[in-house]
Amino acid sequence: MAHWILVVLFFYFITTVFLRIKSKNKRNEKEYKILVVLGSGGHTTEMLGLVNGIFKNIQKKINFTFVIASSDQTSLPKLRSRNEFSDSPVLKLPRSREVHQSYFTSIFTTLNATLFAFKICFSENPNIIISNGPGTCIPIIISSKILQVLTMTQTKIVYVESFARTKTLSLSGKIAYKIVDKFIVQWKTRLPKYPKAIYLGNLI
Repeated sequence: MAHWILVVLFFYFITTVFLRIKSKNKRNEKEYKILVVLGSGGHTTEMLGLVNGIFKNIQKKINFTFVIASSDQTSLPKLRSRNEFSDSPVLKLPRSREVHQSYFTSIFTTLNATLFAFKICFSENPNIIISNGPGTCIPIIISSKILQVLTMTQTKIVYVESFARTKTLSLSGKIAYKIVDKFIVQWKTRLPKYPKAIYLGNLI
C-alpha cells in the first residue's frame, strides 16, 4: 500500500512540475516576477531603496512579491508607505532564528521555515529572487536552489550584501555566497577574499 502511495505522489509531483514549466514557457517575455525578501530594521530600508531603483529604471512590467518574517512588525508599514508597492503581495515566513535563540533549537526552526519556503518558491515561481541578508532569506535561497535542480526552473537568485558589512560578510552572506547565482558586495575590499562576488559600488 505504501508503495502505491509513493508512486501516486511521484506522478503527481512530475505532473505538477510539467505544468509549471509549460506555464513558465508561456510567460510574457516583457513581464518579470521578482520575489523580494525583507528583513527588519536597516535591511528593509536598504532593500526598498534597491527595488525602487529597479522599479524606476527597468523598462519591463515587474510584479513584485515580498516575503517577511511572521514576527516582523516593522517591514510591512515601511513597505506600504511606498506608493509603488502599496498593493504588492506580501507573504509571511516563520523566522529561522529569533534574537538570542540558541543555535541548537534554531536547527528545528530553520527546518520549519524551509518547508514554508518551499511552498512559497514553488507556488510563486519567480524569475528572480533578491535578498540582502536577513536570516529569513536562507530558507528561501536553499529552497529555490533545490527546486532549480529538481524542476529545472530558471529562477535566478541574487544576494546583495548589506552596505553595513564593510570588513566581513554576514552569516547569511557566507552561506549565500556558495549557493546564489549572483553575489553582490558594496565594498571593493571584499573582492580578494570572495572572488566570485561582483562589486557595483554603493547601491543605496
